[in-house]
Amino acid sequence: MTAGKHRILVADDHPLFRRGLVDWFDRQHDIDVVAEAQSADECIEFALRLRPDLIIVDPQLGGFDDYATVDRLRSRLGAAPIVVLTSSTSPRDVARALEAGAVEYLTKDMHAGDLLAAVRHVLSATDGGAHARRLLASDSRQAAGTQPPCAALTDRERQVLALVGTGMPNKLIARTLDISEGTVKVHLRNMKRKIGYRSRVEIALWARRGGKVPITQS
Repeated sequence: MTAGKHRILVADDHPLFRRGLVDWFDRQHDIDVVAEAQSADECIEFALRLRPDLIIVDPQLGGFDDYATVDRLRSRLGAAPIVVLTSSTSPRDVARALEAGAVEYLTKDMHAGDLLAAVRHVLSATDGGAHARRLLASDSRQAAGTQPPCAALTDRERQVLALVGTGMPNKLIARTLDISEGTVKVHLRNMKRKIGYRSRVEIALWARRGGKVPITQS
Protein backbone atom coordinates (compact mmCIF):
# COMPACT_ATOMS: atom_id res chain seq x y z
CA MET A 1 0.00 0.00 0.00
CA THR A 2 1.21 3.48 -0.89
CA ALA A 3 1.33 5.94 2.01
CA GLY A 4 -1.43 8.50 1.97
CA LYS A 5 -3.89 6.41 -0.05
CA HIS A 6 -7.46 5.83 1.11
CA ARG A 7 -7.94 2.20 2.15
CA ILE A 8 -11.20 0.64 0.93
CA LEU A 9 -12.93 -2.73 1.14
CA VAL A 10 -15.13 -3.95 -1.73
CA ALA A 11 -17.83 -6.58 -1.12
CA ASP A 12 -19.84 -8.07 -4.01
CA ASP A 13 -20.76 -11.66 -4.79
CA HIS A 14 -20.48 -11.26 -8.60
CA PRO A 15 -16.82 -12.07 -9.40
CA LEU A 16 -16.62 -10.27 -12.75
CA PHE A 17 -18.20 -7.06 -11.48
CA ARG A 18 -16.16 -7.14 -8.27
CA ARG A 19 -12.92 -7.73 -10.16
CA GLY A 20 -13.67 -4.91 -12.57
CA LEU A 21 -14.49 -2.55 -9.72
CA VAL A 22 -11.32 -3.45 -7.84
CA ASP A 23 -9.18 -3.01 -10.98
CA TRP A 24 -10.78 0.40 -11.58
CA PHE A 25 -10.05 1.58 -8.05
CA ASP A 26 -6.52 0.16 -8.14
CA ARG A 27 -5.74 2.38 -11.13
CA GLN A 28 -6.47 5.51 -9.07
CA HIS A 29 -3.59 7.36 -7.46
CA ASP A 30 -5.42 8.00 -4.18
CA ILE A 31 -7.19 4.68 -3.49
CA ASP A 32 -5.91 1.30 -2.32
CA VAL A 33 -8.25 -1.74 -2.19
CA VAL A 34 -7.07 -3.60 0.92
CA ALA A 35 -9.48 -6.53 0.47
CA GLU A 36 -12.38 -7.83 -1.60
CA ALA A 37 -15.15 -9.98 -0.13
CA GLN A 38 -17.69 -12.25 -1.79
CA SER A 39 -19.99 -12.83 1.19
CA ALA A 40 -21.44 -10.97 4.16
CA ASP A 41 -19.32 -12.95 6.60
CA GLU A 42 -16.13 -12.22 4.66
CA CYS A 43 -17.01 -8.55 4.47
CA ILE A 44 -17.49 -8.27 8.22
CA GLU A 45 -14.35 -10.33 8.95
CA PHE A 46 -12.14 -8.19 6.69
CA ALA A 47 -13.69 -4.97 7.94
CA LEU A 48 -13.05 -5.81 11.60
CA ARG A 49 -9.50 -7.00 10.93
CA LEU A 50 -8.33 -4.35 8.47
CA ARG A 51 -10.37 -1.30 9.57
CA PRO A 52 -10.60 0.29 6.10
CA ASP A 53 -11.39 3.96 5.54
CA LEU A 54 -14.43 3.04 3.45
CA ILE A 55 -16.55 -0.05 2.81
CA ILE A 56 -18.38 -0.50 -0.50
CA VAL A 57 -20.97 -3.26 -0.26
CA ASP A 58 -23.81 -4.71 -2.30
CA PRO A 59 -26.42 -5.69 0.32
CA GLN A 60 -27.67 -8.43 -2.02
CA LEU A 61 -24.69 -10.62 -1.12
CA GLY A 62 -25.70 -14.24 -1.47
CA GLY A 63 -28.58 -13.44 -3.81
CA PHE A 64 -31.00 -11.95 -1.30
CA ASP A 65 -31.61 -8.54 0.27
CA ASP A 66 -29.54 -8.33 3.44
CA TYR A 67 -29.39 -4.82 4.81
CA ALA A 68 -28.60 -6.52 8.12
CA THR A 69 -25.01 -6.67 6.82
CA VAL A 70 -24.91 -2.88 6.65
CA ASP A 71 -26.44 -2.66 10.10
CA ARG A 72 -23.90 -5.12 11.54
CA LEU A 73 -21.01 -3.24 9.97
CA ARG A 74 -22.28 0.06 11.33
CA SER A 75 -22.82 -1.27 14.86
CA ARG A 76 -19.39 -2.93 15.03
CA LEU A 77 -17.24 -0.40 13.18
CA GLY A 78 -18.60 2.88 14.46
CA ALA A 79 -17.64 5.80 12.24
CA ALA A 80 -16.25 3.97 9.20
CA PRO A 81 -18.36 5.13 6.22
CA ILE A 82 -20.37 2.49 4.39
CA VAL A 83 -21.41 2.98 0.77
CA VAL A 84 -24.12 0.77 -0.73
CA LEU A 85 -23.50 -0.07 -4.39
CA THR A 86 -26.31 -2.12 -5.87
CA SER A 87 -28.48 -2.61 -8.94
CA SER A 88 -31.72 -1.61 -7.23
CA THR A 89 -33.15 1.88 -7.69
CA SER A 90 -36.19 1.19 -5.54
CA PRO A 91 -36.93 4.07 -3.13
CA ARG A 92 -37.73 1.45 -0.49
CA ASP A 93 -34.19 0.08 -0.76
CA VAL A 94 -32.72 3.58 -0.56
CA ALA A 95 -34.61 4.14 2.68
CA ARG A 96 -33.56 0.75 4.05
CA ALA A 97 -29.90 1.43 3.30
CA LEU A 98 -29.95 4.81 5.00
CA GLU A 99 -31.83 3.45 7.99
CA ALA A 100 -29.25 0.64 8.33
CA GLY A 101 -26.43 3.18 8.50
CA ALA A 102 -25.10 3.64 4.96
CA VAL A 103 -23.88 7.17 4.20
CA GLU A 104 -24.23 6.84 0.42
CA TYR A 105 -26.42 4.89 -2.00
CA LEU A 106 -25.02 4.34 -5.50
CA THR A 107 -26.32 2.25 -8.39
CA LYS A 108 -24.40 -0.07 -10.69
CA ASP A 109 -25.63 1.66 -13.83
CA MET A 110 -23.67 4.80 -12.93
CA HIS A 111 -20.89 5.98 -15.19
CA ALA A 112 -17.52 4.89 -13.74
CA GLY A 113 -16.37 8.47 -13.43
CA ASP A 114 -19.50 9.49 -11.49
CA LEU A 115 -19.10 6.52 -9.16
CA LEU A 116 -15.47 7.42 -8.50
CA ALA A 117 -16.40 11.06 -7.84
CA ALA A 118 -19.08 9.99 -5.36
CA VAL A 119 -16.67 7.68 -3.53
CA ARG A 120 -14.02 10.39 -3.36
CA HIS A 121 -16.58 12.82 -1.97
CA VAL A 122 -17.42 10.43 0.86
CA LEU A 123 -13.73 9.87 1.56
CA SER A 124 -12.87 13.57 1.59
CA ALA A 125 -15.95 15.03 3.28
CA THR A 126 -15.45 15.90 6.93
CA ASP A 127 -19.13 15.33 7.69
CA GLY A 128 -19.83 12.72 4.97
CA GLY A 129 -23.10 11.56 3.44
CA ALA A 130 -23.79 14.43 1.04
CA HIS A 131 -25.83 12.28 -1.33
CA ALA A 132 -27.75 10.67 1.51
CA ARG A 133 -28.69 14.10 2.84
CA ARG A 134 -29.90 15.14 -0.61
CA LEU A 135 -32.13 12.08 -0.71
CA LEU A 136 -33.55 12.89 2.71
CA ALA A 137 -34.04 16.53 1.73
CA SER A 138 -35.84 15.32 -1.39
CA ASP A 139 -38.20 13.26 0.74
CA SER A 140 -38.82 16.25 3.01
CA ARG A 141 -39.75 18.44 0.04
CA GLN A 142 -42.14 15.79 -1.19
CA ALA A 143 -43.76 15.36 2.20
CA ALA A 144 -44.27 19.12 2.40
CA GLY A 145 -45.82 19.13 -1.05
CA THR A 146 -43.04 21.12 -2.70
CA GLN A 147 -41.92 19.23 -5.78
CA PRO A 148 -39.65 20.13 -8.69
CA PRO A 149 -41.59 21.31 -11.76
CA CYS A 150 -42.23 18.66 -14.41
CA ALA A 151 -44.08 20.79 -16.96
CA ALA A 152 -40.94 21.01 -19.09
CA LEU A 153 -40.73 17.23 -19.53
CA THR A 154 -41.63 15.73 -22.88
CA ASP A 155 -44.16 12.90 -23.14
CA ARG A 156 -41.34 10.40 -23.63
CA GLU A 157 -39.49 11.73 -20.60
CA ARG A 158 -42.69 11.31 -18.58
CA GLN A 159 -42.91 7.72 -19.74
CA VAL A 160 -39.32 7.06 -18.68
CA LEU A 161 -39.92 8.87 -15.37
CA ALA A 162 -42.93 6.72 -14.52
CA LEU A 163 -40.97 3.52 -15.18
CA VAL A 164 -37.92 4.74 -13.22
CA GLY A 165 -40.28 5.27 -10.29
CA THR A 166 -41.16 1.57 -10.30
CA GLY A 167 -37.48 0.66 -9.84
CA MET A 168 -37.20 -0.69 -13.39
CA PRO A 169 -33.59 -0.79 -14.74
CA ASN A 170 -32.61 1.08 -17.89
CA LYS A 171 -32.42 -2.06 -20.03
CA LEU A 172 -35.99 -3.08 -19.22
CA ILE A 173 -37.24 0.50 -19.66
CA ALA A 174 -35.69 0.49 -23.14
CA ARG A 175 -37.39 -2.80 -23.97
CA THR A 176 -40.75 -1.63 -22.60
CA LEU A 177 -40.72 1.62 -24.58
CA ASP A 178 -39.05 0.08 -27.67
CA ILE A 179 -36.11 2.48 -27.56
CA SER A 180 -32.37 1.96 -27.06
CA GLU A 181 -30.75 1.88 -23.63
CA GLY A 182 -28.61 4.82 -24.73
CA THR A 183 -31.77 6.83 -25.45
CA VAL A 184 -33.06 6.05 -21.95
CA LYS A 185 -29.82 7.46 -20.51
CA VAL A 186 -30.19 10.62 -22.63
CA HIS A 187 -33.72 11.11 -21.28
CA LEU A 188 -32.46 10.66 -17.72
CA ARG A 189 -29.74 13.26 -18.24
CA ASN A 190 -32.29 15.70 -19.63
CA MET A 191 -34.62 15.08 -16.69
CA LYS A 192 -31.85 15.69 -14.17
CA ARG A 193 -31.22 19.06 -15.81
CA LYS A 194 -34.89 20.03 -16.09
CA ILE A 195 -36.12 19.07 -12.61
CA GLY A 196 -32.95 19.87 -10.70
CA TYR A 197 -31.98 16.45 -9.33
CA ARG A 198 -28.45 15.06 -9.49
CA SER A 199 -28.96 11.29 -9.68
CA ARG A 200 -31.22 8.54 -10.98
CA VAL A 201 -32.03 7.55 -7.41
CA GLU A 202 -33.34 11.03 -6.58
CA ILE A 203 -35.49 10.97 -9.73
CA ALA A 204 -36.85 7.55 -8.73
CA LEU A 205 -37.70 8.80 -5.25
CA TRP A 206 -39.55 11.79 -6.65
CA ALA A 207 -41.44 9.74 -9.22
CA ARG A 208 -42.38 7.12 -6.63
CA ARG A 209 -43.29 9.35 -3.67
CA GLY A 210 -44.02 12.75 -5.05
CA GLY A 211 -44.03 13.19 -8.81
CA LYS A 212 -46.56 10.48 -9.65
CA VAL A 213 -46.39 11.35 -13.32
CA PRO A 214 -48.68 9.01 -15.30
CA ILE A 215 -47.44 7.26 -18.40
CA THR A 216 -48.59 9.14 -21.50
CA GLN A 217 -49.34 6.95 -24.49
CA SER A 218 -47.48 8.09 -27.61
